[in-house]
Amino acid sequence: MTTMDDLPGATAARLRRPGWRDPRLLVGVLLVAVSVLLGSWAVSSAGRTVPVYAAATTLTAGDPVAPGSLRVVDVRLGPGEEDRYASPEHLPASAVAVRTVGEGELVPQGALGGDDDVKVSPVAFQVEASLSDRVSAGSAVDVWFVPETKSGAGAGPAAAALSGDLVADDGDEAADGAAADGAAADGSSPRRIVHAAVVDDVDAESGTFVVGGGATVHVLVEEADLPVVLAALSSDGQVAVLPAAEGR
Repeated sequence: MTTMDDLPGATAARLRRPGWRDPRLLVGVLLVAVSVLLGSWAVSSAGRTVPVYAAATTLTAGDPVAPGSLRVVDVRLGPGEEDRYASPEHLPASAVAVRTVGEGELVPQGALGGDDDVKVSPVAFQVEASLSDRVSAGSAVDVWFVPETKSGAGAGPAAAALSGDLVADDGDEAADGAAADGAAADGSSPRRIVHAAVVDDVDAESGTFVVGGGATVHVLVEEADLPVVLAALSSDGQVAVLPAAEGR
């Protein structure tokens, strides 16, 4: 008779420690290494900056662009954007601005060119009426010519109707109506000779040009507008420089 002692004992299965040649261990190590590398790359890319130029002062069309008028700033740029901006390594020789770049703005390569690329000419307008505080270097303005009245009374009332303060409060339509009322009696109407041109500089003739007193405003005029502008300046009358009216 067979007893329990005569039966063969069951052998317990033993877990084997994985060796270096185990494929599962190798795959795990590889995944950890790739995760660490990707994390390091992401952190270094997020904190990577490049030096580019920003305008130290407002640059307008025709202004020379050299390190003296620029300052270096470190910025983070997206892939492929480094070549879009001027930098210490990529600044064309004898470059000039072909459009306005505001103070503190990064200088795009597209805003740089040569003298032949500038299609505007600076024209000095002598302004007798008060000038809006919105008229400054780099701002966009409309230039109006107020013909002298036939009675010889002068263009003062019509020019006063085009003051910067009136435009700032009521907009371009209010200026048009006030100017027409001031000039209707004499049959002469103010007319806009330049629209949305950029101011190159403002020279005040008194301590302040905002509240009163004369000023000379240097405006960058398109070549196509020069004949009309020069004809107006050679006529009897006054000039008013206003902040540009959008959409008109």
